[in-house]
Amino acid sequence: MNADWIAFCITVFGLGVLVVAGLLIPAFRARERRRLYEFLRQSNDLGHPIPTELLAQIADGPIQTPDKDIRRGAVLLALAVGIAIPLVSVGRGDADVLAMGVTLISIFACLGVAFLALGLLRRPAKS
Repeated sequence: MNADWIAFCITVFGLGVLVVAGLLIPAFRARERRRLYEFLRQSNDLGHPIPTELLAQIADGPIQTPDKDIRRGAVLLALAVGIAIPLVSVGRGDADVLAMGVTLISIFACLGVAFLALGLLRRPAKS
């Protein structure tokens, strides 16, 4: 086995792990939300008051802060670099692999830069 084949296998496996994680994480979040709704329903059935802050948070969804945007942008940029290294090393002689790599890298990099810019622009100015 040559090094290019090993790098390609690692890249394909890594992308598979990312896809599976991208599908499982929202499923776990939905399960947590269902548990919370069940808890609220049981509390309401028993006559316990539900705090208005909790209801407001559920109605509005998770609070989006500039720090979350910056963190998400940094992760996407790191993902772009992580995809770039093996794909560029594998695609040295193959234009199709290199084109696929550049496409993936540019998508993740553009999203990362957009989230970083959004997070930095939304930060409150320090006095």
